[in-house]
Amino acid sequence: MSYKINIMLWIIIMIFSLFLYTILEFFLHKKNFLSKNSLLWSSQWAFLWGSILFIVLIFIIPGEYKPWRNILYIKEAIKHIFSWISGILIFYFLTDQNLNGTAAAHSWNSSEFYYFSFVVPIFEEILFRGIILMSLLNMFPILKYEEPFVMISSLLFSVFHINYEREFKFNRNSILRFIMIFIVGNAIGYLVLLTSSLWMSILMHILINLTGSIYFNVKKKRIRVQ
Repeated sequence: MSYKINIMLWIIIMIFSLFLYTILEFFLHKKNFLSKNSLLWSSQWAFLWGSILFIVLIFIIPGEYKPWRNILYIKEAIKHIFSWISGILIFYFLTDQNLNGTAAAHSWNSSEFYYFSFVVPIFEEILFRGIILMSLLNMFPILKYEEPFVMISSLLFSVFHINYEREFKFNRNSILRFIMIFIVGNAIGYLVLLTSSLWMSILMHILINLTGSIYFNVKKKRIRVQ
């Protein structure tokens, strides 16, 4: 009975954590702590969001998966990281993916570049691969296949990114971004399965965001020169 109560309680906590960003951003706009055209992720308020998530992570359901345990299989993990980054760059190049208006398109002369590349990846990993994925894995350790949990966290990860767009429009580009983020989420989730911690998933997420930002900034610079 107590086990079922613990599971229900943690599911409620996961749902709260998932909607925390939206709740905070709405409240900050309502109280004029955040200007109308500003987004939480690219402001100092992002650290409030991340701090609350970090506190929640401390109380994660105990089990085999521990957020800050020693790094295992680091060589294999690094191989996966650079393979995926290469694949993402090829995807950008071949599809000529239009990310204007999204986080990756911000100039590296702005604070948004640093939030997107270094701050947000840490907080997103705490939420999606820590609070959500690791909780599910530790909650149901008897299940033979772990991949469905990775897919669930990746699906939520994809939908969550709508928060970062000032004017979301459902079109070809938004569908491509959704699919791309879902695939990346699965790749990062696989690293959690491989290492049983968040260290390498955070590193991979930072490198992916940083690579995307640099790629689109260089691309914009070349277009201006032409």
